[in-house]
Amino acid sequence: MLCDLKENEWFHPIMGNHDLMNLYNMGLGNKFGINEQTEKFNNEWLHYFNSYEENKFTPYQYNSKLSNDNIIKEFLGKNNRDDFVIYPTSIPEKHKNFLVSLPLYYKINNYIFVHAGLNDNDIDSQLDFLDKRNFQNIGFPYIPEQLKNKKIWNKEHNSNYIVVSGHCKLPNHKNFVSEKRITFHSGSCNDENLHCGLLPDYCDIIDTNKCIFFDVQTDIIE
Repeated sequence: MLCDLKENEWFHPIMGNHDLMNLYNMGLGNKFGINEQTEKFNNEWLHYFNSYEENKFTPYQYNSKLSNDNIIKEFLGKNNRDDFVIYPTSIPEKHKNFLVSLPLYYKINNYIFVHAGLNDNDIDSQLDFLDKRNFQNIGFPYIPEQLKNKKIWNKEHNSNYIVVSGHCKLPNHKNFVSEKRITFHSGSCNDENLHCGLLPDYCDIIDTNKCIFFDVQTDIIE
């Protein structure tokens, strides 16, 4: 569905930490200056999500069960703790190309949309770093903080940009909105509503009277 939607000029998906880790798992780290063996990323993935319990292991959270007869079976090998293998060749080339082509941020007017957010340092330098797509110097597992840092969602900055992000589960399940930053509560992977917003084409600072924030109930596909 996302591959098809990407054909529309109004659809602008961006890369997240799970997308980038999956690309490393598929042996595509060379697209980001990384030459580590795929197995190392497989082990990191399993170390970070180290439970096969239904409510903890990542595929279960996204309703892609490892054990049932559904589409994820063709992407995975034996699904036991001692012998877990990802077969990159079984993932459609169309899906690989889609993931690789995702930008690490999207900028329009004075908005910057980025998965986890930007820190309070110079924003243009951060964008330049992401544009270069060379993450070998940030250390294993080579995920930039702009895609994974859960501590920058409310950091104020002095730039003219408005930074829009998600990634974090926020206190009281509420979005964070300030003059220069919007962070959407991202609880939909836990069966919560998807948090959304309609923003004006341009504004110097966020005026909540000119923005519409709403939730959408997501359907779980059995």
